[in-house]
Amino acid sequence: MLDVLSLLLQNFSVLVAVALLSLRFVTEWPVRPRRPQVIAMLLIWSVLPVLLYHAGPELSPGLKFDLRNVPPVMATLWGGPLAGVIVGLPFVAYRLMNATAGSLPGIMSLSLVILSATLLRRRVGIAHQPGPLTARQMLWITLILMPNGLPVLLLPDGGAVLQQIYLPLLALNVTAVYVVGAIVNERLRAVAALNHAEHALREDALTLTGSRRRFDRDLADLSPHDVVMMLDIDHFKEVNDAHGHVAGDRVLSEVAEVIRQTLRSTDTAYRYGGEEFALILRGAAPGTEVMVAERLRQVVGSRPIAAIGGRCVTVSIGVARVGTLGPARALLAADDHLYRAKRDGRNAVRIHELTPAGAALQLN
Repeated sequence: MLDVLSLLLQNFSVLVAVALLSLRFVTEWPVRPRRPQVIAMLLIWSVLPVLLYHAGPELSPGLKFDLRNVPPVMATLWGGPLAGVIVGLPFVAYRLMNATAGSLPGIMSLSLVILSATLLRRRVGIAHQPGPLTARQMLWITLILMPNGLPVLLLPDGGAVLQQIYLPLLALNVTAVYVVGAIVNERLRAVAALNHAEHALREDALTLTGSRRRFDRDLADLSPHDVVMMLDIDHFKEVNDAHGHVAGDRVLSEVAEVIRQTLRSTDTAYRYGGEEFALILRGAAPGTEVMVAERLRQVVGSRPIAAIGGRCVTVSIGVARVGTLGPARALLAADDHLYRAKRDGRNAVRIHELTPAGAALQLN
């Protein structure tokens, strides 16, 4: 009896250890099935059924009491039937190459639990909501595992064997799914929380543009062919004072929408702070920055905003090409030309581009 308990403990330990090891590959939520990390995790899990089979106590030649069907069930619940088949195939191949009286029941048992997990996957709902397993989910998982071991009835003494092992085998497998499922879901919940925090650092929630932190990071990677723009909404304090902060937020959102619609897919807009935006134009041909800045000024200035009674707002824009300035000095130049546009009466674009006479080119 002690030998049996020791082997079952080994079975359980192997399952938990490999589950913990494989979870190092999970770095994002929702999990994307075709990512290399996920494929690597499935390949690790695919060796588990064979390991668990060998670590289980033997009831009769080729017939063991083990947790080999837990990994394919969990893979199916989280990744779908293809994931379950990938995890289960090495065990099927192994049993076919080392055929014993229990090979066919073992393969049939594996196939039945993958099928039942596929049919009830949506009921369980593990793949869509990381967190602790609920009593309802465990009920569905118990139903999924109920076919496990039933093909033993095909053996001559299968009825007696099944009567002896069925309920302990079901209880042990359900417990294993609960424990390993809790480990997996806790990891997924932590990854989801981390991804959410990272997303919040990368994107401004109000304007759906990049965050200031993301801009600072991207600025350092600019090349001489890139352009930095600084854009500020004119008289924004007056908008807030006259219409309230909710209306002010709506103005910010609509201006940000115009910016996103005007830029190319390779360009990026960021909320720099308050009512000020930073823009990066990647690989912009000479003269492109002038056209983009003017188009932004004109489109924003002609867009009625319902939140402020159908009035329009204007913007002032400062522009600098990275060129020989470098990213940091280009930002300072764009910011300086933004405030030149403000001082010159607002609703204007100022471009940092030295003429032969050495003066900054100004575009109204």
